[in-house]
Formats: sequence, structure tokens, C-alpha cells
Amino acid sequence: MIVTGALPVKLISFSGKRNADISELSWKTATEQNTARFRIEFSKTASNFQNAGVVVASRNSNGNNYSFQHHISINSDLFYRLAIEEDDGQISYSSIIRLSSQKKGIKIYPTIINSGILNIQTGTPAYKLQILSANGAIVFQKELNGFTGTTTISIPQYSKGIYIVQLLLNEGIKTEKIIIE
Repeated sequence: MIVTGALPVKLISFSGKRNADISELSWKTATEQNTARFRIEFSKTASNFQNAGVVVASRNSNGNNYSFQHHISINSDLFYRLAIEEDDGQISYSSIIRLSSQKKGIKIYPTIINSGILNIQTGTPAYKLQILSANGAIVFQKELNGFTGTTTISIPQYSKGIYIVQLLLNEGIKTEKIIIE
């Protein structure tokens, strides 16, 4: 079989990484012909993609290296793809890549306590843990000094009822309602 005509673009690689609130994307082409631009698209679900930006194609017949920074503050994994637009308006898509969130989830559990044990799991540095009574008074406080990971905290026996746990972080406060039985 003989193929005549060149493919508009040959994509060698498409990759990325997340650093805080910036997704750094890069891709490399082997050839580009009649390629107008690369539209960078993103999604939280790998469907219903939105536009993140546009990079104009170099039109280099030997290919080129590209990069794009997407500034976005979302604490979840993100999916990216390239919409490769040709001069005639035709669009082809790259494969979809998934970039994991650098902000790890924060968990305060169990929410119903009958053992005097509270677990904290955080990938974001935590500086202080506070437990507040229903009227807002601080009944327990523990310094965490930028702790990340999982830890078990013994809390004193309090009256049965509803309390608020606050985990103080650089980015703000994570709050969880707990019930002490």
C-alpha cells in the first residue's frame, strides 16, 4: 500500500504534572504540516472538556517541543487533552492524560466517637487541632507543627453531644462535626 500526502501532525508525546495550582503540560511533535494550533482542554471527569488555552503551531516540518501552564485552583485530579486544529478547521484529539492533585485529601474520622480516639489524615501540613463545644468554646487543642500523614489522637472524655473539630492549615481551616457518645 502506498500512502500519499503527509499527516498534518505527528504527536510523539504528551505529558504533564501538577505543582500546587499549576498544571505544567508538555508535548512533542515529529512533523507538522497544515497544523494551525493546539487547543489545550481540561476536565474534572474526563468528559465535558473546557478550554484552558491555545498554543500556535510552529509549522516546523521537523516537529517541535511545546509547553503550557494552566493556572487552576481545583483540589481534584484533572484530565487534559490536545485538540489539534488543522488549517482547514479539522480537529483531531490526543490521548487523555490524568494529572493527580498535589493537595491530598484531609480526613477527620470517625465522626461518631465512643472510644476517645480521633484519627487525622492529611497530605497538607496541619498546624493545630481544636475541638469546640456546641457553644463555640475550645475544649481541646493540640499543636501539630506542620504534620502530614495519619495520626491517632486521644481526646479527653467529654459530655455526650455534638462537637466541632477544626484542623488549621496554611490554606484555611478544615471543619468536621463529630458526635461523642
